[in-house]
Amino acid sequence: MRRAVRATYDEDRVLVWQAHRAEIADEALQKGRFGGASWSLRRHTVIRLSLPSLLHRVDFGRREGRERVLGLWLRRDVFDALLQQAVHRVYEAAVYDSIRTWRLATRWAQVSVEWHDDLGLDGHPDGTETLRIGLRQEALRRFNEEGILSVFDLSSKLEDAEALAAYRLAPYPLPEATARRLAGEA
Repeated sequence: MRRAVRATYDEDRVLVWQAHRAEIADEALQKGRFGGASWSLRRHTVIRLSLPSLLHRVDFGRREGRERVLGLWLRRDVFDALLQQAVHRVYEAAVYDSIRTWRLATRWAQVSVEWHDDLGLDGHPDGTETLRIGLRQEALRRFNEEGILSVFDLSSKLEDAEALAAYRLAPYPLPEATARRLAGEA
């Protein structure tokens, strides 16, 4: 299995995915970011780079509480800064001196990453792994208040394979040391 950070992006933005219940999605679409009574900065949230991976996780919007699939365009500089501070949710011997060091890092981490098999729209692994990125505390605030450029709802197109295929992943350019660390090779 090959680990490589892949994303849908352009010069200024990177696209991440989340699924939420209707009231959270409606508030995010209205405000262009998360907020309101249904969403809190005291939570832990997960963003995904791979749309098919998210869609299979939420059963194409049929999982209760995850009916609405949102695309979030983030500022690349904010996204890059989040990845710079990320620690692994699973111990990576090549990155951490010891399990104790890793446990201390995860205890205080505001950004965590975990690798999962990436999937095609058909639900079969595509031979690569994709990042699942967890955010909390100040990182979550920065993601929400500084990072989000726009929010769109893909929920009505979840059965349209052609529309979904438009969100292709490409290798995401990161400094080599960051890419190697994230891949567990540092």
